[in-house]
Amino acid sequence: MVFFIYAIIAVSFLLVVHEFGHFVLARLFGVKVEEFSIGFPPRLWSKEKNGVLYSLNAIPFGAYVKIADMEENSNIKAIAPDSFQAQPLINKILILLGGPLFNILLAAIIFFFLFWLGVLPPNMFGNNFIFSTEMNFGEAIITTVRFINFISVEFVKGLGQLFINIFTKGNINDIMGPVGITALTAQGFKQDAGVGFAILGLMTYSLGVCNCFPIPALDGGRILFLLIEAIRKKSMDKKTEALITGICLAILFIFMIVVTIKDINFFFIKKPFG
Repeated sequence: MVFFIYAIIAVSFLLVVHEFGHFVLARLFGVKVEEFSIGFPPRLWSKEKNGVLYSLNAIPFGAYVKIADMEENSNIKAIAPDSFQAQPLINKILILLGGPLFNILLAAIIFFFLFWLGVLPPNMFGNNFIFSTEMNFGEAIITTVRFINFISVEFVKGLGQLFINIFTKGNINDIMGPVGITALTAQGFKQDAGVGFAILGLMTYSLGVCNCFPIPALDGGRILFLLIEAIRKKSMDKKTEALITGICLAILFIFMIVVTIKDINFFFIKKPFG
């Protein structure tokens, strides 16, 4: 049970890092951030500093950043100069990419320390990725770069196979939701701290990359809408955008329910799914 609590905190930290990435990029470009919140309500603590309301909520899972006018129609007459809508296209895209980039950066940092400290089992990745358990600072950096390249290639291969399994066989056993991710992370920490952090590193990398997918409701989907607007040279109808996003959210929600049931079966009931 204690390892499951550790895992919940660790996975929640990944989500906080994601939102912090949006926060940092927004502040970097001078965009007003109205709130940065950790966890889900009810609110336990809050403090306003430099125009930003920082808050800590009772349910310690996830985070939320509210950027000025990010959801508003870009055609409104009075656009504040420090709002999201007032930014050039490249700044908007970079702010949206801030979350995924911070997740990927966190993955690189985690694996750098794991390689440098030599705490990973030498057979952690089998013969697919060979590494020394004793390396200096420079070697750890080079190994981390090699590893990020390795998992990027493997991610693309795995994604292709995943789509094949889903659309040809209806097989979703290779997909994990929040319950599965937390349970797997807990198992990793229970086995060994190095293994636990390695799983966490792979999770934050996956979270960063998946959020770049051009799917409405994800960061990549928002970027897609921005690019469509730039090509059309006019804003999309917000009702249409909201409808598309709402439909995609509903599909994702239903899909996550199915995946969560599968994860509970696999990790807690130990029965095959489907």
